[in-house]
Amino acid sequence: MKKWINESDEPMLSLRILKVMKHRRRSAIDDKKVGEFYSIKSKDWAVVVPVTIKDGKRFMTLVRQYRHGSDQISVEFPCGNIESGESPADGAERELKEESGMTCDRLIKIGSLSPNPAIMENTVHFFVAENAQRQFSQSLDEHEEIEILEMDEKKVITEYMGVDKEAKNAMMMTCLMYYVRYLKKEHGIDYFEA
Repeated sequence: MKKWINESDEPMLSLRILKVMKHRRRSAIDDKKVGEFYSIKSKDWAVVVPVTIKDGKRFMTLVRQYRHGSDQISVEFPCGNIESGESPADGAERELKEESGMTCDRLIKIGSLSPNPAIMENTVHFFVAENAQRQFSQSLDEHEEIEILEMDEKKVITEYMGVDKEAKNAMMMTCLMYYVRYLKKEHGIDYFEA
């Protein structure tokens, strides 16, 4: 297997949050295979799981907001675009503060992946915000309306995410999978053990 040879790139559509690109590519194995392919160029994303411990019990902070793509209300972890000049960790901290008004004692990266390598060029980065505390008011973008939810961690993991109609965002479920692995490795917690 070899990468295809890029012969040309052409911007097709440029919008505020993404650019559609057309690529002419040739197979490195069979030079008779040549084609036009399209990709979406977008900023990288950061998703952060805020965790708070109260009286020895673990809680997660989630956000509920309307999503225009699905035309539905969605429950998610604080997340958003990583801005130009920001590191993934800086973007995660900013989104945490803007959407929930929280800061944390430790921000830990738990994974990264390509959201859809068939057509998207960006990367999504997942973080845990350990000992998150609400210290500020929300600082939302012009068109954001976000409700803050605090939920029992075990319930979020075992009963809520991926099941409730408002909690079916694929990126949030992927983040949760990384978080479950982190939780077992770093804290010895496995809510699925018998």
